[in-house]
Amino acid sequence: MRVLFGDVLAMEIVEMETVDNETDFIDEVVHDKEKLEFSIKDLIHDVPEDIDRSIKYTFYYDESNNAGKLWVKPNEEGSSTFNADIDENFVLAGIVTDKINLGIDLCALYKRLGIKNQAPELKFKKHFSEKNILETVKRPRTLNFLKLIDELNIDIHVTNVNSFYFGIVDIIDEFINLEKLLKESGNNDCFFMRVYCGIKQLFYDILHGCTKETEKLFNTYNYPNIEKCNQDRFCDDLVALLKKYSGSMSKHPFFRILLTIIEEGKNVQLVLLKGNPSHTLLENYTLWYLQRALLFPHSTHVFDKNRQISSEIQRIVVKDKDKIVNNYSFDDSRNVIGIQLSDVICGLYGQFYTYINKKSDFELAKDINKLNQTQLACFDLLFKLQVRSDKHNRGYFYATVPQNFMERAYKFLQRCSILAIIMLMIDIA
Repeated sequence: MRVLFGDVLAMEIVEMETVDNETDFIDEVVHDKEKLEFSIKDLIHDVPEDIDRSIKYTFYYDESNNAGKLWVKPNEEGSSTFNADIDENFVLAGIVTDKINLGIDLCALYKRLGIKNQAPELKFKKHFSEKNILETVKRPRTLNFLKLIDELNIDIHVTNVNSFYFGIVDIIDEFINLEKLLKESGNNDCFFMRVYCGIKQLFYDILHGCTKETEKLFNTYNYPNIEKCNQDRFCDDLVALLKKYSGSMSKHPFFRILLTIIEEGKNVQLVLLKGNPSHTLLENYTLWYLQRALLFPHSTHVFDKNRQISSEIQRIVVKDKDKIVNNYSFDDSRNVIGIQLSDVICGLYGQFYTYINKKSDFELAKDINKLNQTQLACFDLLFKLQVRSDKHNRGYFYATVPQNFMERAYKFLQRCSILAIIMLMIDIA
């Protein structure tokens, strides 16, 4: 199993993928309990020039939708099921600032948001959250909070991981013949990436639409720890599943290519799909924490306390030349207002991305037309904060998601922003 450290891309529609020579690194980090030492250049490379890594800011973080790991577990019916909702993306997000002191008086903040002073800390789940994002942004308190972040002129940052997508794309990366695909793409790098990412998107869409059958397949073959003797049967069963549940997607121009890739996987020597914990698509989110700290090595990174992550990350020693990179800490949110503000930002994006995953484009468009003024104003401010932050640094937004996900999320916020402006102009007139 793998995770991205190189080829870092910002909030674009392009998916985040790792390069093949990082596979051994991930296996070591996940399975080896001894201290591991690396150079920062080994882990962070090929960073686009428009990401400014030299900044000396403070990043505050909280997390949302952390199920610990994503795995297929037996259920009471004798079959198997994922342990978590695969539509709930893991989100590691918060605020980033060049200010030493945020200058926020907690009592004044509580008064502005209508929260009783005896509250020990600001919490998204306790003070803002409703059953879904559309209900959460109905609350005037949510709007007041977003206005506050805007007035403080501080940026936001968001790391977004679709655990199910991350757990299945190794199948494509394992079986695909990249040289052959590049040649068939006329050696056009841009077209090649469109096809490559499009194949993964199609693969995700089909498996996402037949979750129960995918769970059964993965359980049967101990995915992602496939034995050589089962490789042919795994490929045959996967092809059969894709054909049976593709529906209208069978007419997709990449569908035959996808089937050919899986069928030819019988002849591939397994690397990515062996030696992993059986039934476990993603073991933990430790490396996304580390990635943020290493991408901005001159900044300070303040994470909310997390025993599992902090114990895992302590085993990894990263050096910049001869100096150990130690620019992060795990602090108690009750004592750090920056983490508390980040908790709300993270909670909002966690709900928002779940909503995008669960809705079709038609349903999203239908919902937009029903939004009231407060809801539109909240989404407008979220869009404003996102665009402003991304403009300041393209590294603030980072995603491991299907190809079209960020585009769908961006367009939703953009349309809400346009409608909010129109409604404001009507009110003024």
